[in-house]
Amino acid sequence: MKKQLLLLGASLLLALEGAQACSRITFVGHNGEVLTGRTMDWIVDDDVSLRLMAPNVVRKSVSPEKPFEWKSKYGSVIVVSFNESLNSGMNQRGFVVDSLWLSSSDYGELKANEKHVAANEFVLYLLDNFATVREAVDALKAGGVRIFQDKVPGTDKDLKLHFMITDKTGNNAILEYIDGQLNVYEKKGVAAMTNDPSFDKMQAIEKLYRDRDLFKNMPGTSLAVDRYVRALGWAERISADAADFDKSIPLDMRVLSIMRTVSSPLGFSSKNNPQNCMTLWRSVADTQNGTITVDSSFGKTAFTIRIGDLSFKEDGQVIHLRALKRDETQDITSLAK
Repeated sequence: MKKQLLLLGASLLLALEGAQACSRITFVGHNGEVLTGRTMDWIVDDDVSLRLMAPNVVRKSVSPEKPFEWKSKYGSVIVVSFNESLNSGMNQRGFVVDSLWLSSSDYGELKANEKHVAANEFVLYLLDNFATVREAVDALKAGGVRIFQDKVPGTDKDLKLHFMITDKTGNNAILEYIDGQLNVYEKKGVAAMTNDPSFDKMQAIEKLYRDRDLFKNMPGTSLAVDRYVRALGWAERISADAADFDKSIPLDMRVLSIMRTVSSPLGFSSKNNPQNCMTLWRSVADTQNGTITVDSSFGKTAFTIRIGDLSFKEDGQVIHLRALKRDETQDITSLAK
């Protein structure tokens, strides 16, 4: 086991030299449907899995300074990499949280009077405790909890993240810690986020594209800025055209198709393209129907789990998606019952 951990650490450190990619959108349908989509871009296979986190479970932060306990209010399903990196999730109230890389993140110095969670715990903390963006933002601004700097699991590399949260009403907030300060960018409806630069600078770049017609001038490279503009442009275009589209094509498949347009192919070299790497998987969360769909680049089947049908009898139950047979039914909810 020690040898396996060392190998994992070496692979992740190598990956982090260029693995600063991922894309996230919020899509709004013609009738107010709210779905989110994301890509996971990395240089080595992350053995993607789903983890079921139960409600009414007492959890304790791993913070070395003033760790605290909380009791989960809601059950949730989290998409996990390397069996320990908590990337994305949705809880029973249709509240979605995603973490993406942001190298300029700085969570600030620990203060004795503040409660802390690790960056890798933050997704779970939010899913456990909040049902809406308003609840989460108000609590964070009030100083209820802060993030402390932890490491990428299996390495000595600082985990630098920013976060996007969305609820079933279509409210969004992007959460970034810059120079120790929490910056919150709230937006209703269609929205997007990728990686560096920080979101205030990303918005300034977006304005330049809008001034010359964003949809007609969407850039096509794998750089974070280009993926942001392209993801936002396609999400806005498809959302605007939703009323005229073939109703037999589900909305989650439309969102998945957008995420495929901002994906990078398998075999994409991070060494030669240090600001990106290959897309391992894509996920779509339907906030109102309570489903999460994961589409692996390594297989031909996208798997869906329905949160409303889960009993959450076992906290932390794991479903390894790469281990599933490719001829199994797409709906894997029964595996979690």
